[in-house]
Amino acid sequence: MDLKLDFKIALKYSLFVLLYCILDRIYIHFTLDKEYNPTSGTIYFLVIFYPYFFATIVLLSFLEYIKFRKNYIDLIIISFFILFLTYLFNFIVNFSFFKLLYEDVKIPHEEGVLGLLNRPFVLMTPQFNFLQNEILIPFQNLKDAIISGDIFWIIGSMQNRIFIILIILYQFNLFFLFKKYEENKWHSLIPVLNKLILIRIAGKPVFWIVLVYVPFLSYFLMYSINKEIAEENGFNSKLALGMTFLPSVFYGKVSFAENVIPVTDIA
Repeated sequence: MDLKLDFKIALKYSLFVLLYCILDRIYIHFTLDKEYNPTSGTIYFLVIFYPYFFATIVLLSFLEYIKFRKNYIDLIIISFFILFLTYLFNFIVNFSFFKLLYEDVKIPHEEGVLGLLNRPFVLMTPQFNFLQNEILIPFQNLKDAIISGDIFWIIGSMQNRIFIILIILYQFNLFFLFKKYEENKWHSLIPVLNKLILIRIAGKPVFWIVLVYVPFLSYFLMYSINKEIAEENGFNSKLALGMTFLPSVFYGKVSFAENVIPVTDIA
């Protein structure tokens, strides 16, 4: 673990997000109407584009780190640094724009809670609350979306920074796990096929590919698959639990472990 290197890489790529935030706020400022609300389409365009930009930043930071060494702990630390720094930079930009341009603006609006809800967001004093905004609220929104069964709400919830990082971290670790087992690395990016390869690596029946997508049952089957992979690499069932319920974090321990028995030698 090298905190200095982790922070240096995270800071380097988070600065691109800082630049994006500045350009974003300039763009919003020049598209405000006379009531200080963004004109139609402004926010929609930015919301659509930003997740892809952020995902690219995270992926590039991982690729740069992997040139130096392979350690899943450092990847997790880099992920946290990026999450925190991008939130901090976004807050700094918002607070700066508020102080420079909007703090003294007075426009008529309703009183009470309704007035607060309808007040243009650029006129609201930015509040720094990293834990709530970046972790608690996204997970709460995702839980509510899953309970509601609204697929579009679920997809929208998954575009929060924390979930983008977790998805990329999982795919990155799976990529190197497939490379380790001499499988086609790019198949790790293909849904269903990547599960099928994990089933084959673990030596489980092929028909499990249908059952691993059955709610609740999937956890038991994935635990069995992960247990085989973990033990083959010298780890116990505790790691398999982590691989099952938080694969983004724990798959990396297996992916970058040195001790592995090649699949061709197992039969």
